[in-house]
Amino acid sequence: MCTHNRSAMLAGALQSMSALELPGTLDWEILVVDNNCSDDTEAVVASFIGRLPVRRCTEPRPGLSHARNRAAAEAVGDWILWTDDDVLVDPGWLASYVEAMTRHPGAAVCGGPIEPVFAEPVPGWLREGWRSVGSAFALRDLGGEEFALDEELCPYGANYAIRRDVQHTHPYDPALGRAPGRMTGGEEVAVIRAVLRAGGSGWWVPRARVRHVIPRDRQTIRYLRRFFVAQGDVVAAQLLAGAGPRPPRMLLGRPMRWVWRWLRLEARYRALRLTVPPSVWLHALAHCSCVWGQLRSFPAVVPGGAAAGGDARPQVR
Repeated sequence: MCTHNRSAMLAGALQSMSALELPGTLDWEILVVDNNCSDDTEAVVASFIGRLPVRRCTEPRPGLSHARNRAAAEAVGDWILWTDDDVLVDPGWLASYVEAMTRHPGAAVCGGPIEPVFAEPVPGWLREGWRSVGSAFALRDLGGEEFALDEELCPYGANYAIRRDVQHTHPYDPALGRAPGRMTGGEEVAVIRAVLRAGGSGWWVPRARVRHVIPRDRQTIRYLRRFFVAQGDVVAAQLLAGAGPRPPRMLLGRPMRWVWRWLRLEARYRALRLTVPPSVWLHALAHCSCVWGQLRSFPAVVPGGAAAGGDARPQVR
């Protein structure tokens, strides 16, 4: 797991691993990547030595993709199981993955469910409507039956596993993933889709469950705005990739159709918020925020389809 200045959450994540049900002769370790932490992360990791097979390494370059690539370079097992510092794993999490790997020895990736758990007190509007914006809280539940993954049905980064040799072939793109001043995600989905496109097989493991702890500062309209605007940044690069050197008709330096679309969607969200349940207007909030992200990022896209300074085809959840 990768971490940056969230030692209290990290302690909770490691504590949950203390209750793991371990299969027979499994040889395993917990690798914590310290991504420029300035808090007591080192001391927290040290406090679990002896209770868990845990070790810490450091990655000075800021950003989740850099930290993930450091983890992949440091890992020594046949499989890498990814989770986050704000996640509580179920006791059967590790054993369920081992069972799935035994059933599918040729698999390249596996993934399991993520259930958000909100710190109390939860705002009433969020308690009622959070599922309509579940991606902002990493909700992932693809059902209770095992099935083969495809590019549309992928696990998320808080709960998936990948063969170490496959991971080395498909590193994480530093242009994606959270970093200082950037909420863009999708770095793990990009890797999983690349693996599946290359012919690797993947499996959904419904019993490998985790809970994602959602702190109070993420239970706000402001957070949801920022999250979905960041998703719009990625969508913009997808839409403009390969669009050709001639830009569409422009208004105020942006594509005209995007401007009008955002104005219409923003007005719709504000009207719905006065008249309908949160499950409806939260979805509208996500939609208009994503389109605003597309508008905001447009000047950073070079005519011809390449995103300035990054990959022209990033992936989004």
